[in-house]
Amino acid sequence: MEKLSLLAVFAHPDDESCGPGGTLALYADRGVAVSLVCATQGEGGVCDDPECGDFDPISPDQMGIVRLEELSNACKALGIPRWGVLGYPDSGLAQCDRRALEEELVRWIRTVRPQVVVTCYPEGELGHPDHDTVARVATKAYLGAGRPGRFPDHMKQGLDPWQPSKLYYCIPPDPDLASQIDPRCPLTAVDVSAFTEVKINAMQCHQSQQECSQGFAEVVRNKPRWTESFLLAHSTVGPRDRPEDDLFAGVVKAERFGCVSERRAE
Repeated sequence: MEKLSLLAVFAHPDDESCGPGGTLALYADRGVAVSLVCATQGEGGVCDDPECGDFDPISPDQMGIVRLEELSNACKALGIPRWGVLGYPDSGLAQCDRRALEEELVRWIRTVRPQVVVTCYPEGELGHPDHDTVARVATKAYLGAGRPGRFPDHMKQGLDPWQPSKLYYCIPPDPDLASQIDPRCPLTAVDVSAFTEVKINAMQCHQSQQECSQGFAEVVRNKPRWTESFLLAHSTVGPRDRPEDDLFAGVVKAERFGCVSERRAE
């Protein structure tokens, strides 16, 4: 059997930590090969921490450098050894060449061969248009990566077609967004209580974007149980009409993971 693998696809550095950071850390700790690809460097982000760098004012190019370093540190905190940034313009994904972006995401899928792909929820007007674009293109890449006729040049480069088993949309804790989700679509809730400190540490690695983590640490530390929610958008291994607590449900039995360690960040 293929080694268990999960690919997370997001628009910007910090999406991975502020979003499903606890889940990514949990599966990395279980021995799953967790990979991350971001479409942009996040160079359009505004530095909201006066100590984010020695640049005054900070330029987009300099911000991109800062955020790449922050992403590298966050991936180390989460236990993600393989990550990449595609270099599309921050806040400009809606106008990008979507076929080119799809080709790069299909290449990632065929390279890391994930059973599970996680991406943004296609929020539309409720959220950032970059998130919407990444979600839609990642969905298309997920559906096409197993088809030999999709980007056949990959096969000449030694990349065989690969169809992941499940596609999930990450659901942020946003009441407005939650109200838009069809109640007939049950959410997958992953208990990441043992990894809240890891998630907090990863979020704090994005020092230039501290608004991301303001208040979060206090909230989760005062809750005995913390979960991260996902919507199962597509599955080749079973029905999508019942709730789960494991992104690999149907792919492999939980016992195959072994025991989850109670890893805590130092």
